[in-house]
Amino acid sequence: MITAALVTLGPAPHAQAPTTEFSAPGLAEPTDRLLVLAWWAWAMVLAVAFLPGGKLVQRLVAVDGRWKSTAIAVAAAALAIVLIVASLRDASDPTGMWVGLPISSAIVGAAFAGVTVVVFVARSRWVWASVSGFVATVALPFVLLLWVQTPGAIRDPFHFAFTSDEIAATAARHVPLSDYIPQYSVLLSYPVAAIDYLWPGHTTALTLAWLLVLQLVSIGTAIVVSVLLGGLRMAMPAGVVLIGPVVAAFSGGGLSASTYFAVLPMRVVLPVVTILAAFLVLRHGIAASRWWHWILLGLCVGVTTLNNPDYGLPAALTITVTICLVAGHPRSAWRPLVWLVTASAAVFAVYTWLGALSGHPIHWEYWLQFTLVFGDYGFGAAPVAEFGIHIAVIALFVAASATGFVLVRTSPAASWRGQQGLGLCLAGGWSLLTIPYFAGRSFAPTIVGGYAFSVGLVVACMLPMLRVGLRGLRARRADGRVNRVIGVAFVLIAVAAAAGAGVLALPPALTLGWLQSGDRAEFPPVTEQVASVERVAAANGNERLASALASGAVVQALPMSSLVATSSGLGSVSVASSDGYLTISRVFTTAQCAAPWPGNASMLLVTTPVAASLAADPSCQGYVDFRRAEEFSDGDSALYTLLPRAVLGVRP
Repeated sequence: MITAALVTLGPAPHAQAPTTEFSAPGLAEPTDRLLVLAWWAWAMVLAVAFLPGGKLVQRLVAVDGRWKSTAIAVAAAALAIVLIVASLRDASDPTGMWVGLPISSAIVGAAFAGVTVVVFVARSRWVWASVSGFVATVALPFVLLLWVQTPGAIRDPFHFAFTSDEIAATAARHVPLSDYIPQYSVLLSYPVAAIDYLWPGHTTALTLAWLLVLQLVSIGTAIVVSVLLGGLRMAMPAGVVLIGPVVAAFSGGGLSASTYFAVLPMRVVLPVVTILAAFLVLRHGIAASRWWHWILLGLCVGVTTLNNPDYGLPAALTITVTICLVAGHPRSAWRPLVWLVTASAAVFAVYTWLGALSGHPIHWEYWLQFTLVFGDYGFGAAPVAEFGIHIAVIALFVAASATGFVLVRTSPAASWRGQQGLGLCLAGGWSLLTIPYFAGRSFAPTIVGGYAFSVGLVVACMLPMLRVGLRGLRARRADGRVNRVIGVAFVLIAVAAAAGAGVLALPPALTLGWLQSGDRAEFPPVTEQVASVERVAAANGNERLASALASGAVVQALPMSSLVATSSGLGSVSVASSDGYLTISRVFTTAQCAAPWPGNASMLLVTTPVAASLAADPSCQGYVDFRRAEEFSDGDSALYTLLPRAVLGVRP
């Protein structure tokens, strides 16, 4: 109702005309910003209303055994279930990629929900272990087929061109936030650079392997959180509800959250590890933790925040609020928060110091650059729809956050209720605070691809509540029975939806055929880009380009610049993962023209559209001599411009 009312009555989105800073049009979305605030506010209202002091609201929703209150509760729950199911089934999507969850998802999801009930209510350890082992044995081969990719068989080559270039940036001698503006990750490229130094010539394969390993770390860490909350019985159900959403493929191909490396793992791996660290530190209460626990947690928070502000800042804020909730009083919270903030700030200070020490000064304005381009200006934005799958997803996050808040505030930290609340508070709160990413580009594939892991994490953290609810129903206690039935029903629907989403995964036969179809060692767009440059240099009349390339005096800012550099040896000076960004914003062109070149470089090779965009930026005139620019073509489609360094240009 909140979403429909605001979308219907709120101010309409309107186009923002290109400015001196942005050559591409943006979209202003005032209503979407109001929606984000409204969703957050609703979570806070629910949380506060159901604290012990919220007598009025609790009286309104109480089920006291009389038929009227029972009927109202059942009717409200039934209406909510109808809306949730309709949201999951909704296929409205301007991109045509999302078709809604089919009936087969409901069937498979219901069956798995039944299996989960058997695992949770079984008294015999042998029974639940056998059922869990059987499900895991059957599912594992399919999951492995969906997980494995090779450089020549990437199921999402469009986005991989961005993410792989960013992971390879440090191996190409870039320093993120100094001469490179990262979109997804500041820090995750450094391990690849270290391995590439020891095993050169395999950067693309190393990049892909690193991303796949980090996916396993993300999912494995989330399963560990669920097991810590509810025991080993949670492992199999948690794995299924985590994997189901991330392998659900869109129509027309094998694209899914598991193939969209920008989110899983680049944006979520460090936040989920930090959530686990926060849970371990807080689960026995503030008093049980030592000062060095807070320093270690602060370092985790700092690394997570530095790596990606869109998902790291929500994790930092969630952990800060949760510490205050667990402490219960400012006098108990201020010391842990001081340690936490100090250690987090130290991460930023050390990164700044290391940059200066290595001769690569850090430009902190780059840290939020992509957030501002896509969020503030609205490049590529789309307005939120009145109804769709986002309703079910956001409702899940709101419910988890509010429930976790109430449990933490009303239960001792070391109790089962307190630890359950801690898990929901951390997972639900983090997921809810990342919603602005969806509000900017509000397509169904964004909520499905960008939040599939978050959905799985939150549902996995709800599993222990399901087990306790089932125990209560088996005990046949009269008090609160209707509330238990409603609560169990909602969690079972979440479990069924998450597990049933796996029905949309690419069939194993197609996955296997995909793996066998391509060159296992090379990413075709990179080899094609390198071959294109070589072809143009070899064309008649382009001896000047061939000579410049042979002299080693040329650097480039071509598409996939980092991978081109590691594959061909042609040095990269591109400041972004795609040369397309150099045509949409003056911020990127200014940064590109200020980027340092190696000492022996005197010419920059770019595509002709990028050369035109650089020439339109007045700040570039002192760095590149556009009057001596030369265009080269192979006579077909490839067209490049060679830009000589300005004689008076000042470069580090």
